[in-house]
Amino acid sequence: MSKKGFTTIIKKTASENKTLIAYVDGSYDLETKIYGSGIVFLDGEEKHFFFSGNNPEYSSSRNVAGEISASIYAMEYAKEKGYEKIIIHHDYIGLEKWCNGEWKTNKKITIAYKNCYDYFSKLLTIQFSWVRGHSGDRYNTLADQLAKKALENKNFRDLITKYLYTN
Repeated sequence: MSKKGFTTIIKKTASENKTLIAYVDGSYDLETKIYGSGIVFLDGEEKHFFFSGNNPEYSSSRNVAGEISASIYAMEYAKEKGYEKIIIHHDYIGLEKWCNGEWKTNKKITIAYKNCYDYFSKLLTIQFSWVRGHSGDRYNTLADQLAKKALENKNFRDLITKYLYTN
């Protein structure tokens, strides 16, 4: 079956099961110290989102700050739109490892990310799917391009800080 046919099946199945498919990626500009996030959602149609961040504390994590911000955006979007499950496709393995406890959360950015995951995992099913970066996967490549575009756009959003503290 062609990749296009496979994508069509995924889109139909996701829509029927209230599952959101997300591809997330991050980017970083060393000169400006801005991190970018790119997200592609698939559910009957393809939706693109991108934004950037410039919080100095998170910028030290470079492109990982963009990856984390994109994943947080995906979880928030899934809950806001009433999905029961989200599958987050990513090319940075830390996104999954911090959530499942395999990696320690020893920086504010990773603590906030894990807090976010813990909150949303009580409200919806969250599944991670690793995709090899720069391997030709259409949607991963698109998420990467959107993250780079975010660096130029400078539409700053801080999605991380609000998850630093839990109730």
